[in-house]
Amino acid sequence: MQLDLFLDSRDTQLRNEAIDALRRRDGEALRQAIGGLRAEYPDDHSLADLDLLAGTALSGAVPDSTPDSAPQIAERLALIDTELAPALRRLLGEDSAGRWLAPLFDALAASPAARTFRREHALTHAGALFLRGNDLAAARAAVTRIPSWRKIPEPLSWMTEIAWREDRPAEYWPLSVELAWIAPSLFDSVLSRAPEAVRRLHGAFFSEFESDEGSDDSSSWFPAWLLVEHSELLEYFRPLEYHPSNAARCAAVLVNLLTGERNGLSSKLVEQRSQLRALAPRLFARYMALR
Repeated sequence: MQLDLFLDSRDTQLRNEAIDALRRRDGEALRQAIGGLRAEYPDDHSLADLDLLAGTALSGAVPDSTPDSAPQIAERLALIDTELAPALRRLLGEDSAGRWLAPLFDALAASPAARTFRREHALTHAGALFLRGNDLAAARAAVTRIPSWRKIPEPLSWMTEIAWREDRPAEYWPLSVELAWIAPSLFDSVLSRAPEAVRRLHGAFFSEFESDEGSDDSSSWFPAWLLVEHSELLEYFRPLEYHPSNAARCAAVLVNLLTGERNGLSSKLVEQRSQLRALAPRLFARYMALR
């Protein structure tokens, strides 16, 4: 972040000049500002970060040269994540650093090597790269070009996050549910970027739910728990692609149960309740307690 607390401090003025040049991506002005700062304050704490960014991020090595393979993209990402991003955060702050890095991710996403999805190199795909650069329209387009993307954990997680960022509940709830079913660990890993409502409900699930499957109290049961505790979300469960797991089957039974209750269709409720009890006795008990 720019240092402006002591405007009459010479080292602060010189440091601000360098940071201004960095913000403008003006390599020559940055190098001159670094030279001036080093000449008067050779031990300044910001010099190492400024040197790194002037020599790497503004040299053309990262944004302009196009990697021609997924491993090369992965190398660039490692450089960004381990060196450039930490330096930028220290100098510019979190938000400004993210905006500064966005063109680098866009440049990597433009590589022909980023157009083909391979699970072993998932994070080098254009969908993931555009998402990191916050180009949501380009990320969405890249994901939709992946065949059967909704059945694959990584692109499903990207599309879920796109819908989260665009604040589209009618889209992100079904995607969140499907991601929790097919890749609960991945769902947990991206949950910190979810809307507050999703995180709050998942926190309640984590503290309250206990499954009937021993140690399996993973997020795969989050959708079924939601239907029991927050049946007002039923509308978001209708366009789902169900998964062949007990947790997903339980949710499917609950969708039919709740729909039948709302529509006054009592003929199948006894059978469906028996199915729910067989699949998840504890969840069934909670469901009945709320009737």
